[in-house]
Amino acid sequence: MTINLQKGEVVALKEKNGSTLKSIKVCLGWDPKKNKGFFSSLFNRSEFDLDASAFLLNDDNISEIIYYGHLKNTNSSVTHSGDNLTGEGKILDKEQIHINLNELPNDINTIVFTVNIYMANKRNQHFGKVENSFIRIENKTNKKEFCRYELSGKGFNNYKSMIFGLLKKVDDEWKFKACGEGSCYGSTIPELKGIVSNYIKKNN
Repeated sequence: MTINLQKGEVVALKEKNGSTLKSIKVCLGWDPKKNKGFFSSLFNRSEFDLDASAFLLNDDNISEIIYYGHLKNTNSSVTHSGDNLTGEGKILDKEQIHINLNELPNDINTIVFTVNIYMANKRNQHFGKVENSFIRIENKTNKKEFCRYELSGKGFNNYKSMIFGLLKKVDDEWKFKACGEGSCYGSTIPELKGIVSNYIKKNN
């Protein structure tokens, strides 16, 4: 049975029988809001290009970034599904990040998952124009959804990027935290690096 999380809640990656999750799929999804009316749709045709990224950290230090331009980490324990250029389609998961927890480099103890809107300023786009956003974790061993966090769109106007959630290793146990933190910038990887670094330093 799926564990539904609220913002700020934390869950250990452990099944009810006590077994720990070893191989997971982190799935992120969203839908651009549909424009209402003929003229609205006529003058608002810019497609949304949202990109999911995974920041691998050793404490406060970003070690590697997995995104559409760098799909695997050094030992391929983290792999990205690739970029969905429009954010549209019948598949609920827009982008997926596969993680083999047992094969992660020993110095990696935090993984932060972000989603940003490409060319958000030029296209006048923000997360207030996006709905049905979520992050969920699937246990790849039994192919069942383990937990899910659905982000509410209220108050997301002007946010160009968001930290959806993070994984943190505490006493040799991986835990997932639902974050839902937005920022008014972050359309590029360098900007996202600063956002992630500041968030980790404030919340460690």
